[in-house]
Amino acid sequence: MTVYKFLGKEGRTTIPYPIRMKLGWEKGDLISFTEQPDGSILLQQEFLCDGCEDLPTEPVLNEPEQAEEEKITLEDALDGLTEQEQREALVYLSMKWAAKQAGIRR
Repeated sequence: MTVYKFLGKEGRTTIPYPIRMKLGWEKGDLISFTEQPDGSILLQQEFLCDGCEDLPTEPVLNEPEQAEEEKITLEDALDGLTEQEQREALVYLSMKWAAKQAGIRR
């Protein structure tokens, strides 16, 4: 299927309805644009938390002696990441916060 769209003001366009329906995309879905080696752009749906429904709803507590040994601050954890991993964490947390502000659960 090929659909042509003009690029509007401020570089905006709409993903055509038939394509959104075929892909199952809805308002509020997160999409990414990734440049490919051949110069094309890959457009794909992303998920803020893939598999979140499988996570326990109650906190899992460590044994008391383990908890003392494994304590680490968020700052220490982030400082231990590479620059690329820090950038990815920032994007992930920013998108998660934005989705929460918009009332979107993913």
